[in-house]
Formats: sequence, C-alpha cells, structure tokens
Amino acid sequence: MPRTKRARLSSKGQVVIPQEIREQLGLVEGDELEFYVLDARLLVAEAVKPSPLEEALQRIQAEVRERGITREDLEKALAEVKQEVYRERYGEKKGRSAVS
Repeated sequence: MPRTKRARLSSKGQVVIPQEIREQLGLVEGDELEFYVLDARLLVAEAVKPSPLEEALQRIQAEVRERGITREDLEKALAEVKQEVYRERYGEKKGRSAVS
C-alpha cells in the first residue's frame, strides 16, 4: 500500500506538496497541476506539458503583448503579405484588388 503524507490547507486555499512526493514525481517550481473531483475525492495530476507548437505560440503571444501589437496591426500585416504573395504569383491586375 502506498505511503501517505498529510498537508494542511492554508487560509488562502494553498497546500504544500510534501518534499518527498515532489522529489519522487520530479515536480519543480512552475509545474502545473490539474485537480479533479471524483466521487467526492480530490485527485491531483501533473498537467500535460504543452507541445512544442503550443509553446511556440505562447511565446509569440507573449512577445506580441509585450510589444503592444494589436489585432488590427496583425491583420494589416497579414493583408499586406497576402497581397505581396498574390503579386509575386500572378502579377498586377488592372482594375482589380488583389486579395482582401
């Protein structure tokens, strides 16, 4: 039978995971945990780490926020790139807008 450890819930709703358990599971500062309630029991599991793509997207989002880039800025830049690609592929069309 697995050994149990006890922890006390603080007034702020915080619980310290005992060091022995953290070490056994390889948990370190910054790891995320998920909490589930199953049949009136609390289950705790380590959150699945983001995929490399999700991690890259999170970094891009943080950089965009840090630089103060707006959604409108991104949409304008995307429209410009789309028009440039259209011109490179098909050339200029008179009297027609390329791609909106």
